[in-house]
Amino acid sequence: NCHALTSITLPDGLTSVGHGFLSYCESLTSATLPDGLTSVGDGFLDGCRGLTSLTLPEGLESVGEGFLIGCRGLTSLTLPDGLKSVGGEFLSSCFGLTSLTLPEGLESIGDVFLGWCTGLTSLTLPEGVKSIGNAFLYGCTGLEELTVRAATPPSIGSEDAFEDVDNAIPVYVPAGSIEAYKTAAVWSYFTDYRPLGNTGIGTPSLAGSVTVAGGEVRLHLAGNPTIYIYDMQGRHLLTTTEHRFTLPQGSYIIKVGREAVKVAL
Repeated sequence: NCHALTSITLPDGLTSVGHGFLSYCESLTSATLPDGLTSVGDGFLDGCRGLTSLTLPEGLESVGEGFLIGCRGLTSLTLPDGLKSVGGEFLSSCFGLTSLTLPEGLESIGDVFLGWCTGLTSLTLPEGVKSIGNAFLYGCTGLEELTVRAATPPSIGSEDAFEDVDNAIPVYVPAGSIEAYKTAAVWSYFTDYRPLGNTGIGTPSLAGSVTVAGGEVRLHLAGNPTIYIYDMQGRHLLTTTEHRFTLPQGSYIIKVGREAVKVAL
């Protein structure tokens, strides 16, 4: 409840902090947590409406419930590698959130993880996710697509997991798992399952991970790889790490790593 606090530096050597440490510090705009921090308690930044930037350390392993609940000024967040579980209401009511990157090692997600995050239009769940709590995406009315990389549908807590989410949005899953998702408890809510596409070694192919809608290119890829865009004459036009971007009408070559795919808008 330090309403006037605008900035804070946490010292190196700090490994854990307790519940509600910065809750309702409404004037706080940014926070950088030290690399040695491995755990934080419930409600750590609960109600910090002014927060627009947050850097989480790579060594962070667990976070409590309500970690960022009501941080409506936060627009993007990348959760660090090594984080295996997150508590309930982690980003609940973060209305301004438009981009979220989850680590490949994430295994479990608590209740109401993204409840009422109405600004979020797409979400990718990594391959390692095994369990998801109740009301996972409750009230996420802006969601336009969902990607789930797990071959086995993660267990999910309740029938209201996708309450108010359009059940006709495209849901991208591994090609061999579509029927499993269609018939799995709660996942059967969605009606438009599409294949991600896989290479022989089990990683998503570029061709199976690119979709085009209304002049917008969307890449369903893990992490933030560098993406190169060329015209049909091979001239370099754009370099980006964004997973969604618009291009003028025409045909293009998109390259990520050693893979390339042609798209037409």
